[in-house]
Amino acid sequence: MKENYKAWAINFDEFSKKTTDAERMAFFLSFALLAPSGHNTQPWKFKIENNTADIFFEKERLASSSDEGGRQMFVSLGCFITNFSEAIKAYGYTCTITYSKDLLITSNLPLVKFSFTKGNNTTKPDTIILKSMTDRHSDKNKYQQKELSSNLLKYISGLSDESFLVSIVSDTPKKEKLSSYIVNAQIDCMEKSSFRNELSHFIKNTLSSSKYGMTGNTLGLPLFVSFFASKLIAKVNLSKMTQKGDLSLLKKFTPYFLFISSKEDTPYAWIKSGELLQKIWLESTKYLVGCHPLAAIVQHKLYRQKLSEELKTDFHPNVFIRIGYSTIDFSKIPMSPRFMVSDLII
Repeated sequence: MKENYKAWAINFDEFSKKTTDAERMAFFLSFALLAPSGHNTQPWKFKIENNTADIFFEKERLASSSDEGGRQMFVSLGCFITNFSEAIKAYGYTCTITYSKDLLITSNLPLVKFSFTKGNNTTKPDTIILKSMTDRHSDKNKYQQKELSSNLLKYISGLSDESFLVSIVSDTPKKEKLSSYIVNAQIDCMEKSSFRNELSHFIKNTLSSSKYGMTGNTLGLPLFVSFFASKLIAKVNLSKMTQKGDLSLLKKFTPYFLFISSKEDTPYAWIKSGELLQKIWLESTKYLVGCHPLAAIVQHKLYRQKLSEELKTDFHPNVFIRIGYSTIDFSKIPMSPRFMVSDLII
């Protein structure tokens, strides 16, 4: 296994060999860093002290042009938090998560503080949830026109409350209208040269040794094309060229859209939306159901408003994904590169 993919190969039994709280914290964080992030920037770093860890944003990997205000980065942080808390529970520990009152993307202060204490005496970890973390990936492929498991749908529907709305759209006319919004939002975002230049920085060739960014194989690019994809994206609005195929994928091969909206439009609400997203993603992975985030429609101010109007809600959309059973073998979908815990400790 290449060095930039070794983070995925966690030996669940290694935890029993950890003798200090700092080692245990690092082990739990090894699951957290498998969380998804916009453009696979993995915009986090952390400081460990015994059974606590302070989580910071790494400013060099923030996507300021494509993520003005940091909505997607905070959603990513929420996914990170869910992975950490689920890993903690899987080993019978309890965790405390403290959110900063100063949730600014430019802050030099920790955004979140993690701590843990021993809880239930679990002799063997809950490997089902742990495996969901190590098996999870972004599935950009065609999906089957097949109904989701009733148990999965029940789980998803139970996540909404007075502050957050988790909804699934399966109605064909509504999906077709939303598909047009998605494609148009992607085209509009890619019209900005600053957006394309920033995005190009995170596009890597398939054989790259980089530990962050999106490799060509995860984007469905042939090996040869992946070597010049970054330069091409910086110069050309490829979304205009791919819109016909994109619309086909959304209209014909996407049985469900799922969105997460919040009553408040604040960084804290974005984080909590990310926590919900990752809970859904991990549960979906158990059922071999693919998920594919589509950020443009919630990042573009006009289309975010159109989305709210179409869905008849006053809440603020923070997450929008495709969800369904893939048409290819789940195990053959490529993973994204990852940093190791040792790379991110300050």
